[in-house]
Amino acid sequence: MMYTDTMMGLVIRTTTIYQPYRLFSTSKTRPLKTSCNDGNKLMLISAIESIYNDEWRVRGVLPFRMEGLQRELLVKDNFLLEPIDYYQYKKSAIPSFLYNMLFTEASLGYLWLNEWVDDDVNMIGVYKCREPTDLFLMTALSRVLLRRISYAYIAPITTNVSTLNDLKCKHYDFLNRQQNVVKLIMIDLTPCMKQARNSRILKCFDNETSKGVVLNLVKQILYLSIYDMKSKKFIPFNLIPPIGEITNVILHLFYQKVFDKVIEEKYPGITYTRWGHEVIIALKKNDSFTFDDDTVISLLDEINLDGEFEFLSKEDYDCMPACNDEKAILLDEDGCVSVWRYEDL
Repeated sequence: MMYTDTMMGLVIRTTTIYQPYRLFSTSKTRPLKTSCNDGNKLMLISAIESIYNDEWRVRGVLPFRMEGLQRELLVKDNFLLEPIDYYQYKKSAIPSFLYNMLFTEASLGYLWLNEWVDDDVNMIGVYKCREPTDLFLMTALSRVLLRRISYAYIAPITTNVSTLNDLKCKHYDFLNRQQNVVKLIMIDLTPCMKQARNSRILKCFDNETSKGVVLNLVKQILYLSIYDMKSKKFIPFNLIPPIGEITNVILHLFYQKVFDKVIEEKYPGITYTRWGHEVIIALKKNDSFTFDDDTVISLLDEINLDGEFEFLSKEDYDCMPACNDEKAILLDEDGCVSVWRYEDL
């Protein structure tokens, strides 16, 4: 892993050797052998094969469906995805084991779970792929996007990151090593999900490294229809659809282009790390710039994104909640940063 003072969005530079691809097969069907010079397509087909296991079989992606998906991607540059189904419940109306199952599935990136309070009633909303094969393909696509999409201004970091959870570990490991820090700034970009239109997000992928099947699938995902299972109607939507891991990966790469690039150009040498929507800036004694409320507001205005932020100084003798309140970041009087599980404090 290569670090200067800054840990940036994940980027991998790869060199693809084009060669005939022999399709994996668990059946008696003769494997398809074809030549392909689309490196992204080969990487996606390889990811489909590498992530397939018994769990996906139980979810409904049988071997012949996985092989059919690979075959279709080999001869086409797209795959037709079904709409996302939306379910809404009163939290009190579902058994606790079902809620726990939904929460676990959401944490794994297999669906999207929203919770809110409406007139003192706890509500939950669930966004779920209608077809398990679609979810399987999106999971494989997430691996490809994290490994393949890159921008010239970002230095290569690592090749052993395939999910956002892998990047999450490196995000907090980086913070744990910081010293001589006088102030921490947390910027939460979560509100951007309700602001950044899908057309704006798509522009970040329309480049030479993401043409063909990858660009076509990203475009289709960004404009997927959402079907309300209660009203039996499609929900008008012009933002990125809440699906699961693929949503967070696309947003992570969007932030890489619109946030990381700007902050690195505007504040050379800045020490910061970002995992998805969570940005943490570590201001040090020798920094040639300062950050206050107006600085953060000006930065968010410049990139035309919404965000929430808070500060933590050495003199505060307090902690900063992180990772959706699962973790707490401490800054001691010597300027050393440490990351703890919130429940351990």
